[in-house]
Amino acid sequence: RFAFSILVYNPLANNVSSFIRIPVKNKHVYRVLNPENYEVETQLVPLPDEVLKIPGRLSSAKYELVFFADNIPGLGSKTFKFEHVSNKEVDVELKQIEDTIMFGNSHLKMEVNKKGILNKLKTKTSDIHLIQEFAYYKGAVGDNTDFAKRASGAYIFRPKRNKVIPVGEPQSAIFIKGNLVHEVHQKFNEWTSQVIRLYRGHKHLELEWIIGPLPSLQHDMPGSEVISRYRTDIDSGDLFKTDSNGRFMIQRQRDHRPTWDLNLTEPVSANYYPVVSRMSIEDSNSVSKQKKQVWVMTDRAEGGTSLQSGEMELMLHRRLFNDDGFGVGEALNETAFGKGLVVRGKHKLLLCEEDCEIASRRIAEEELMKPVIFFGEYCSNLRESTTSVELPADIKLLTMEKWSEESVLVRLENIKISGDPTKVDLDALFPGRTIASTLETTLDGSLPLAELKRLKWKTSELELNRNDIEGSKTDDFSMDLKPKQIRSYIVKLR
Repeated sequence: RFAFSILVYNPLANNVSSFIRIPVKNKHVYRVLNPENYEVETQLVPLPDEVLKIPGRLSSAKYELVFFADNIPGLGSKTFKFEHVSNKEVDVELKQIEDTIMFGNSHLKMEVNKKGILNKLKTKTSDIHLIQEFAYYKGAVGDNTDFAKRASGAYIFRPKRNKVIPVGEPQSAIFIKGNLVHEVHQKFNEWTSQVIRLYRGHKHLELEWIIGPLPSLQHDMPGSEVISRYRTDIDSGDLFKTDSNGRFMIQRQRDHRPTWDLNLTEPVSANYYPVVSRMSIEDSNSVSKQKKQVWVMTDRAEGGTSLQSGEMELMLHRRLFNDDGFGVGEALNETAFGKGLVVRGKHKLLLCEEDCEIASRRIAEEELMKPVIFFGEYCSNLRESTTSVELPADIKLLTMEKWSEESVLVRLENIKISGDPTKVDLDALFPGRTIASTLETTLDGSLPLAELKRLKWKTSELELNRNDIEGSKTDDFSMDLKPKQIRSYIVKLR
């Protein structure tokens, strides 16, 4: 089509700005108009060959048009107009990487060496040597008659050896310099490739990887379990952190359990932990309050660990050819279009010296709840959002669910770790509506909180009343949320 509308919906309860990527077939002249009918800045970038070759791909798009959608209202939308202006071809600046290059934006600079490998990151106040690489474990093979013969499979990660096999250096690397985003396209082998992106104004890197189809082997042969590994010069010792179900961070210690003596029989898999949204390492031996930290945010739940000081690794893809005997009754050998599955995902990399737990969580939340894009003529007939839901920056809207014809279940979380409570006005969630009453409930909304009768375990006189809970039905539609607290309300509207 030569023209259509793009509606960008923001599912967060705060205003956000985001880069939008629209697939296009040719490198022609296009333009994007904002809701005020002004042209916005755009950039045309080519799709990697590895994307074009994904099995089962039906799209004929070979490029993406990037533009910046500014200040999208919370729980609201903006509509942009896309137009094909002419068939004149646009020059897309591609450069084969043969020498070390340094590029960046106003917050972050990165160095890529002549082999196309990410080598160094630098902010205004700090820099680290950082190498990102791909590697894979060979899965253990066995008949599962005893633990020593247990195969790696759907329910168990059990590498054949305790050392990974490096995928190797990129076979090719291309640098694309642009006004909105700089990109490095890396191809490592027939089943591993990656695009490293640095957007204008961003304080973090984006690494979008494609893994697969992994090699097909016969039964009783070890399969492949592919990781992305980040090696830095940060002296993190044996400590690292992973998130707790997307919320707050838990410190982990390699080869250690805090409540029992660990009998270490699986030195790799015993140190793997669930990473729902992010993990980090920091300079644990620094005497300064400003400690170098590296955070990796994921776009899905992955397994991760730190097996050496200054390192983090995350599991990306697995293809195995032996059942592990835990109930599935088949090997983890998933296929589509007659080939092994292809997995495509993103990591976001943040370097900082101050405590970045809250900043990293916001990046992870914006990835999880990124803007939803709609296309078509109907979008142009929709009303623009005239109001915006704007909760305090520390408050996350977990739930807004219709509870009855006149009421809504609202669940809110304070993502702060410590400090004073944050005041929240529930009226801010319902612009143009009037709240009749609110009732605080248990988290699931099934019981008024005032009616909850909990057992009180007396561990000490000091702690006896620590978990007392009070709920109220009130005409005051503001409330305080303590750090880390979640509260649920049934809100009745007029």
